Amino acid sequence: AQDAQQVVDIWLACLAEPEATEQLVAQAHKVLQRNQGSLQKHIGVINRYLAEKS
Repeated sequence: AQDAQQVVDIWLACLAEPEATEQLVAQAHKVLQRNQGSLQKHIGVINRYLAEKS
């Protein structure tokens, strides 16, 4: 969200439409699961690259 008003608007929309909110939460959870370990993979790639360069 860009500002506090947008946060409030989104929060109110979530309260007004609990079914849609549940779908959004489920989708967000799937994204988090797919990206789990992504940071460690990127760090590993960077570390290997740096090790080759030194």
